[in-house]
Amino acid sequence: MKKKLLLTIILLSIYGLNAKNGIPSHTKKHAINNSQYSQSGIDVKIYPLPFLDKLTIESQTIGTVSLFNVLGDIVIQQPIKSGILELQTTNLSNGIYILKITQGESVFIKKIMKN
Repeated sequence: MKKKLLLTIILLSIYGLNAKNGIPSHTKKHAINNSQYSQSGIDVKIYPLPFLDKLTIESQTIGTVSLFNVLGDIVIQQPIKSGILELQTTNLSNGIYILKITQGESVFIKKIMKN
C-alpha cells in the first residue's frame, strides 16, 4: 500500500494527473490566489506557504487531511471538519511534503514545502 501511494504521489507530481480519472490536472484544478485552491470539487485555502511551525487549512470539506514525506510515510493525519484546521508541524524536518485531502471519492493533492 505504501509503495502504491508513493508511486501515485510521484506520478501526480511529475505528470500532473488527476488521481480519480487520469485527466491532466490543469483541467481539474487551479489556484484561485496564492493560498486558495480548487481541485476535484474540493476548495481549500492553505497558508502560510511555505510553512514553518504551523500549517493552516480552511475548507468546507468534511474528510481527512494527510501529510506525507517524500518517502511516502504519513507524518500527520487528522480528520477535517468544515472550518479551519491548524496542523502543528514543529516536529517535521524542513523539506518537501505532499498534502492530501480526501472527501469520499474526491481527492485533493498538493506539493508543499516547510522552511
